[in-house]
Amino acid sequence: MAHDRSLSSVMAEVAIDAIVQREHALLSGAQSAAIQLELEAAIRSASAGLMLIASARQHHRNHDHRRDRHHPPHNPSPAAATADTDGTDLTHKAVTASCERIAVTIVRLLHHSDHVEDIYASDVDIRRDVAAALARCFDDHVGQPQRGTSLRGREVRVQLHEVGTTGAYLARALHASACRQLLSEAAARAGATLVRFQPQMQSAVFLFSDPTRGNAIAIEDAIVATLLCWVQADKIKLPHVEQLLHWPHGQLRAPAMAAALSRARDRVRQHHGCLAHTTILNQHTLRVRLVPLSQAAADNLDSHYDMLLESIQAGLAAVFPASSKKAPPVGAAASPRRRPPSSANYR
Repeated sequence: MAHDRSLSSVMAEVAIDAIVQREHALLSGAQSAAIQLELEAAIRSASAGLMLIASARQHHRNHDHRRDRHHPPHNPSPAAATADTDGTDLTHKAVTASCERIAVTIVRLLHHSDHVEDIYASDVDIRRDVAAALARCFDDHVGQPQRGTSLRGREVRVQLHEVGTTGAYLARALHASACRQLLSEAAARAGATLVRFQPQMQSAVFLFSDPTRGNAIAIEDAIVATLLCWVQADKIKLPHVEQLLHWPHGQLRAPAMAAALSRARDRVRQHHGCLAHTTILNQHTLRVRLVPLSQAAADNLDSHYDMLLESIQAGLAAVFPASSKKAPPVGAAASPRRRPPSSANYR
């Protein structure tokens, strides 16, 4: 029964993935766990045929392993290769038929569930795609010794809302297609492969080809690192504050100024959870942008920006001590603060 429960859980995830990725239905994001539990229960109740096939396949493997230890392998007849000793059909056709029956149950559940907001595709299309996804899932996972272990490697599941405040905040800013691309890049950074992504559940499964290496922490670190790279490259349009600062009292391109600006950026990143961009446009003009990396930072963006200006002012005072004593604060001769519109989805 333990294998039954783990397999039904995997198949429920795969069914949701097939429905959401193909935009067959709109599931309630706030109730993602509830819809998965409903699907798991439906799959368990309709998967008796699959469980029989799984048991028979495992019996075949064990029998063949014991036989091969004592006798050279032989070519079984077609009939023997497709049926166990109890007559169970082990062919892909039999798996497909069982998965089609489960798909019918899933479609019926979608129409009656309180956690489905709308259905866009026909029942025929949903049944076809869900059944095909379930059949592939069954062939991939049946007979595995334990949940989360694959004959091909080691699978690791990550919930994006648990990848720290930065990961959770930035992941919500991405549309599903962009988030899938980002997760693929993060997987490559960690030496893994993205196997499955469920946008509405903010859940992703990664595969390490070497089952003895890799873990969730490595994936989470790679996700955050990739997100920050995307923000720095302006590939993610986040709410931010931007301003042009004018400093006519010294040469901003002085070598010591670069180090002072770097310290100011590091300070606001470490203490306030914001990413600062400082661009010297000419000897007297500095463009400053501050991007929040968490919801708390976004809620206090103006105060964090003021603190960034104070750090920049301190840097100017250190680099140009004589002129800084007579000059007004750097923010006094600045353009109005701009808050460019964002394409991010936060709510």
